[in-house]
Amino acid sequence: MSLRVAVDGREWVEGARTGIGRYLETALRGLAELRPEWECRVLLGSSGEERLALPGLSYLRLPSGPTPWVDQVVLPRRLRAIAPDVFFSPYVKMPWRTPCPSAVTIHDLFPLTLPPEEGGLAWPGRLRLRLYTARSLARAKAVITVSEASARDIRELFDPDPGRLHVIPEGVDPLFFGEEGTEDAGRRERMGLEAPYLAAVSNFQPHKNIGLLLEAWSRAAEETGDSLLVLAGEGPRREMLMRAIEGRPGADRLRWPGLLEEEDLPVLYRNARALLQPSFAEGFGLPVAEAMACGTPVVVSDRGSLPEVVGEAGVVLSPHQADAWSHTMVRMLKDEDYRERNAAAASSRAERFHPRRAAGGLAGVLERIARGSV
Repeated sequence: MSLRVAVDGREWVEGARTGIGRYLETALRGLAELRPEWECRVLLGSSGEERLALPGLSYLRLPSGPTPWVDQVVLPRRLRAIAPDVFFSPYVKMPWRTPCPSAVTIHDLFPLTLPPEEGGLAWPGRLRLRLYTARSLARAKAVITVSEASARDIRELFDPDPGRLHVIPEGVDPLFFGEEGTEDAGRRERMGLEAPYLAAVSNFQPHKNIGLLLEAWSRAAEETGDSLLVLAGEGPRREMLMRAIEGRPGADRLRWPGLLEEEDLPVLYRNARALLQPSFAEGFGLPVAEAMACGTPVVVSDRGSLPEVVGEAGVVLSPHQADAWSHTMVRMLKDEDYRERNAAAASSRAERFHPRRAAGGLAGVLERIARGSV
């Protein structure tokens, strides 16, 4: 079944590498491989970045303006003009009226489920998001989410028609399933990763719970020798966290490399003794799946989707127990047998997140709503 698909690509902004943006990149690459006959038109913002060059993929730029106006007026007009068979939004934003069937992805609802101190919204922001999400859910022909944990939140908060809700775990880019390359050593040196290290990838928002990692690292400082803790990524709270750890034990062995290039991430994961993610909530946890694809042990919190993603292949801890995280950090750095057992389990588990599987699920949903069977 050949389709013309319009895609909201406004998450692709030059200099910004978001989880939703990367989700969309992997999804479109997978669709191009599985459905080469499809035509995909990606709708970019006025300063959007054309990230992919794929058969059947083209771009249309939307004008700048207030987001509600672009969402609800400009975007529907462009959809009427290009007349796609189906519209796909990779996040909860979507026009409330579209000239074609639409599918929307909801990655998580933690702004509505967490208390403000853990990253949830306060009133009235919580009310606005709840109303906006409810309206989008009511208009979409299909609602895609990336984990059973997120699906439970969607059911509890909005009780959608069960036939419209589809759980399709995120796919991991094939880049992360590759073996060590000839450029790895140079990239490690450029990132300052000569010593053994643990790693985390974060936007440093409150729900990422990076403060727990800093506390656990400080408690483990005497036992970690010259090892490093690498905290990659960017975000508005990064500088505050850097100041908060100044002068604490182990602070001189923290590395903050900032936003990494896409090709640097597999190098970071492959050479880490473990990937750490102590979040209070995650809709999926893409860095965890990427690290497992690289054969890297993972240590995650027992919240949200993270236990679901790692299954029996990772270490699962409370996001409040710094001593447990500290102990596990030391063990991952020093106990080679323990680390290798966890690495083997992680690598085996990662196969379920192959991008072909995720793209097949998405393609099936889009085909069904285009022909009116959803």
